[in-house]
Amino acid sequence: MLRAPDQQRLDNRKVAVRRLSSVVDDPTLLREIAENCYCRGDVGASWIGPFVPETNNTTFVFRGVTAKALAGWARQHWMIYDSFIDEFCTRNRHVLDVGCGSGNTTSLLSVVFPHNKIMGIDTDKKAIKFCEKFNPAHNVEYVSDDIMSLKNETRFGYVFACEILEHIPHHRQFSFVARCLELLDDDGLLFMSTPNAIQEEPSGHHIGLLNTGRFPDFYSKYRNNICSFSFIDNRRLLTCNKGVEAVYYEEPQRYDAPDKNRSHFRFAFTR
Repeated sequence: MLRAPDQQRLDNRKVAVRRLSSVVDDPTLLREIAENCYCRGDVGASWIGPFVPETNNTTFVFRGVTAKALAGWARQHWMIYDSFIDEFCTRNRHVLDVGCGSGNTTSLLSVVFPHNKIMGIDTDKKAIKFCEKFNPAHNVEYVSDDIMSLKNETRFGYVFACEILEHIPHHRQFSFVARCLELLDDDGLLFMSTPNAIQEEPSGHHIGLLNTGRFPDFYSKYRNNICSFSFIDNRRLLTCNKGVEAVYYEEPQRYDAPDKNRSHFRFAFTR
């Protein structure tokens, strides 16, 4: 365990990240953000620089989406990470950001863990170029690769794979989770979030949704690895001060109850 002064410094960094601001108003930069948002038919969390993504531009529109909406998506995505950090990250550890996209979340992780190695990995080479151009940090390495084939000697204390599972075919999900667990230190933690699809069927870019037909098998497979199970209220992520305030803790058996507050599954895994 960390000594009390070290723990206090880590807590102070968590708070400081929430106060950071990255205001982008330049239409040229906003277009780069927007174009990077749309990847393989999905809208990703893309922004330049650290939290809080903000803009005063009221005229920029890309594919019918405003600049404020782009900033909102980026902030919303980070708040999922923030909820895990606030609840579980009590130590300074090396961190892996799986499916890092634009690198906004990865650069923020570097602020929380400034003295540790942070790796962001994504299969999209265009996204990695965006990361390196707009979201570099002294302790961050961006890698264009598939996590399944990643050759890396470092093990990580924390692995984040937020909003990734729904993009992975069901027949590959178990091997993906297993690979993430392999990359953990012996006492490390894997954090995952994914839509609580309930009655939805896979469509478009969401080919791996956990619905009433898929969730029981997934939960049963990793019952012994899941150390925390909860839900996220996606609508509250933009209005709460801390992501953890948008989390609902309930038994997994209630996942299909008709409650819109449980919009996303939220898991913490151990090896």
